[in-house]
Amino acid sequence: MMTKLGVLVAAALAFTATGASAATVITLSNPTPANQFLDLDLGINFTVNSAVTVNSLGAFTNGSSPITVTLYRLTSTSTGTAVASASVTGLPDVGSNYAFTSIGPVLLTAGLYQINARYNNPANGNYNPNSGNTATVLFNTLGGALSFSGSYYNFPGTDGIASTLDTVSQLSYGAGTFAVVPEPATWGLLIAGFVMVGVAARRRAVLTA
Repeated sequence: MMTKLGVLVAAALAFTATGASAATVITLSNPTPANQFLDLDLGINFTVNSAVTVNSLGAFTNGSSPITVTLYRLTSTSTGTAVASASVTGLPDVGSNYAFTSIGPVLLTAGLYQINARYNNPANGNYNPNSGNTATVLFNTLGGALSFSGSYYNFPGTDGIASTLDTVSQLSYGAGTFAVVPEPATWGLLIAGFVMVGVAARRRAVLTA
């Protein structure tokens, strides 16, 4: 019979093999309807402080038209290179305004990036809390792995890096987003945590006996 410790270790290894639940980096309080219907590129800049792996790109959408979401590595606030792109289609996840498209895992090393969404269909808007509403856009720093750098836009849209800083308010848009999985070093810490919990449980059982 497998010990409790063995069960915990096996569970941790299975969890590693199948992958953790993806962590959405830019989200919006839900449900929030779109309130901005313009031809826009909307970008949120962020700094990667320690490496993360992106496994899907998402967009704020009502599902009525595809939205192109692009992840750029920036060399300045207006120049850079696309490292991943996806056409996000279909209805949002249940209880959310975001739909996601899986991509081949993309490793983001330390540096400046932008997640960018192109809104060029008046039937499929984004959300801007500056328009007299109280909902806020949230940025998940993943425990310090990422840090927010600013919200940018192009009007009209150019299918490129959004380079005009929104000086009215930061964290301004319900637009593009992405999801990540932990790097191997993080998995090691998770497994070590499971093992320590198992050891402690076994020790308590022996003392009780």
